[in-house]
Amino acid sequence: MCNSKEYKLLRRISKQDSPLSDYSYSLFLFISRLVSKSTSDEITDLFFLSREGKYLKQLYDNYILENNITNCPQSHYLYVSRKAVINSTLSDIDNEKFDSLKTYDRLSILKFLDVFEFSEDKKEKMLNEIKCDVNVEYFNFFDSSAFDELKHNTLFREQYEARRTIENNNFLKYLKNSGFLDSKRVALVDVGWNGTMQNHLYKLGFHKELYGYYIGARTSLERHSGNKKCGLLFEVGSRHVFSHYCHNYEYLCVADHGGVVGYDSDGNPVLKDDYDVNLYDCVFCDVQKRIMDKFRTICKELHGKETLEKSLEKCIVFRHTKMLSNFSKTEKKILQYAISRHPDNLVDIKNKKNLKYHLFKIRRQICIRLQLLSSFFAILRSST
Repeated sequence: MCNSKEYKLLRRISKQDSPLSDYSYSLFLFISRLVSKSTSDEITDLFFLSREGKYLKQLYDNYILENNITNCPQSHYLYVSRKAVINSTLSDIDNEKFDSLKTYDRLSILKFLDVFEFSEDKKEKMLNEIKCDVNVEYFNFFDSSAFDELKHNTLFREQYEARRTIENNNFLKYLKNSGFLDSKRVALVDVGWNGTMQNHLYKLGFHKELYGYYIGARTSLERHSGNKKCGLLFEVGSRHVFSHYCHNYEYLCVADHGGVVGYDSDGNPVLKDDYDVNLYDCVFCDVQKRIMDKFRTICKELHGKETLEKSLEKCIVFRHTKMLSNFSKTEKKILQYAISRHPDNLVDIKNKKNLKYHLFKIRRQICIRLQLLSSFFAILRSST
């Protein structure tokens, strides 16, 4: 077991308990690594992506303040979303591959059209002109006869081309206003996982190199030499303890504002409230305050340790493992509520729940528990 001075310090801090506040340890480790990595990569500007990036930016700014760090990248907040960025970076309909939407197992014409901000009357007219059932979901939608029919619909083609041209121009105005285009050496910061928005921003061609720092990132995806991604806590697909229940980081970092659905003619983001705003107001506003309080305490107690020693990192992993193995009833209720209310802000598709699906969930939970126990005992063995 960890018996270092640092671990005893962390154990004392953990007694300042409140629901989910022990996530402050892993978030502290993430921010510490973010500062170290971005500095070594000579990054000039960090752009924290909405919406999870808002809380990560607050943690970063507090870390810099508490540690009196002066030589570090400037932090910015970038109002983006998958829907807004996809709409703003589309190519013409005959060449667009819609790769970002191919991650969904099933799509219908109706769900596909929800991605675009068509007016209701134009959308209704399109649907009336289409002969096939617009509600039928296809497992390979972009290879289906339904998509082929929609793709050759005259009204859809006209509205698609008009919308993408407007959205592209408005988005470029926003990127100019935000300082993104004029920044010398840029990195994006977000929770994770695929770096979809980073791919789209890189393809715009304004930066020869674009870095992405994530809590967790998928490394198996094809990347360009200048499109660099890094999971600072774990790589998606690994069995690292931080990867277990990793989607909890998305719930913990919900923002107090709605999702970005586009940009106006002046280059200002257009926001739309959804269930995430309700999640923040009802639950996670208080949770974030408690995590921040403990985060600041850790910063003060570990002042001067910008580069963490391996023993201290091991102790943080130990605390995180212990937390995941011992969620209280209150914490479980908070997370279950978040799972039920957290929306998919691009396409609202829910898995069809059946006996096979429930058995899969049960088996997955058992596997995670066994992996946590394995990680826990591995830490104990390495510390003796």
